[in-house]
Amino acid sequence: TESPLMAHLRLDNMLMPAAKRLTFKSPVESLAGTVSGDTIYGLVKHERGKCLVLSVDLDRSDLTFRTAFPIMVTNALNWFRGNTGELQSAVATGGTASFPLVDKTLNPSAKLVLKAPDGSESEIRKPTEADVRVPQKVAEAKQGDAGAHAMSGNVAADSALQLGPFDRCGIWKVVARSGPEPEAVVGEIAVNLANEHESDLRPNEASTTTATTVLAGSWFARPLWYYLAACALFLSVAEWLLHQRRLIT
Repeated sequence: TESPLMAHLRLDNMLMPAAKRLTFKSPVESLAGTVSGDTIYGLVKHERGKCLVLSVDLDRSDLTFRTAFPIMVTNALNWFRGNTGELQSAVATGGTASFPLVDKTLNPSAKLVLKAPDGSESEIRKPTEADVRVPQKVAEAKQGDAGAHAMSGNVAADSALQLGPFDRCGIWKVVARSGPEPEAVVGEIAVNLANEHESDLRPNEASTTTATTVLAGSWFARPLWYYLAACALFLSVAEWLLHQRRLIT
């Protein structure tokens, strides 16, 4: 239940006929299993990358007809992408972004590269033990005209890298390269010119209160029917008074 792959997911009392009993050669983390202890949904750990195994016949099982199936697929896609489904807001140009360290299933010897939207690259220096002792140590990584910097924060506290500042709009990619294997995109950061305060369309509470107070204190602040009704009432009273004055005289 603590795994992000099983968030909001329950597989209790579910029929799974024709499920295969698997024997794993690599270490596996059992996410869901049978009463006898066989793994049905598991996370296989190896150096090549992330791998999930579901030994269920989807044509004969009722898993696809339950709400648990789209939740399972969503959790798996978010896990493969390296996030947990939270909204990732864009970063303004000139700002920095916090990027979590690469998952343990990736090759630890892989080199991290920050690729700009125009194709220029700058190497990201991984944090060392010295950086853990000195949290605010900054290392510049320059290559070409990329102008990007890679900063290493307190790894023990937040386990994240501080990347930036970003000097170009577009999608910045964090790429992992390890030997002859093809490069893998482990993260993307959107950078634009949007301003969080200028893009907020919600009314400002202070300005709304001031405008209401000024409007209420000025003349003709009420709707037109209110003044028409007041004029009709005044004319009726005046006519009644004149009629009574004529009868008395």
